[in-house]
Amino acid sequence: MSGRKRNTSDASVLTAAINITEREGLPNLNIIRLAEELEMRPASLYNHIKGIDEVKANVARYALGEMDKVMRDSAIGRSRGDALLGIANAVRDFAVKRPELYSAVNLFSAVSPDEYKKMLELHSNVIHQILDAYISDRDVRTQFILAFRSGLHGFVSLEVIGAFGDRTDTDEHFRKMIVHLIKLLEGTDDGKGN
Repeated sequence: MSGRKRNTSDASVLTAAINITEREGLPNLNIIRLAEELEMRPASLYNHIKGIDEVKANVARYALGEMDKVMRDSAIGRSRGDALLGIANAVRDFAVKRPELYSAVNLFSAVSPDEYKKMLELHSNVIHQILDAYISDRDVRTQFILAFRSGLHGFVSLEVIGAFGDRTDTDEHFRKMIVHLIKLLEGTDDGKGN
């Protein structure tokens, strides 16, 4: 390690932190690992950051922003249940392809609970907009979003750790779960998932 690295910027620190997180997980992101990634001494890193919690919060913000993008992109040109199913599939895909970043979003709640709450409210806006087509009562929409996010998070968290084994029908189980939630919202759940 040379002890110095030219042009260490906020962007390069964030990129290094994201790389470590995606390889090793947010809990393993620490000053020593970050300094190694940036090819600098750990003490020198404090010239660029306040502390590791700040860096972890920035990684979580980045992860939430990336997930928000895939959610918004998946809803373009769709409405109502089709948009919700698209969002669910996009979040699931994000969690499977980038599991450590998906986990970072959830770990952010422990790092900065107030900011996490604000960010999730912004993150939920796209779902609120879709739900306007179903119901005007904001409390009912909020309750649906809680159920939708809980079901989605529970499923993908179990899937990422391999809890379903090698089932070949996982896609269909996921689809049916989301369809049932949508039908509950519409008040037409017939229990068939079709």
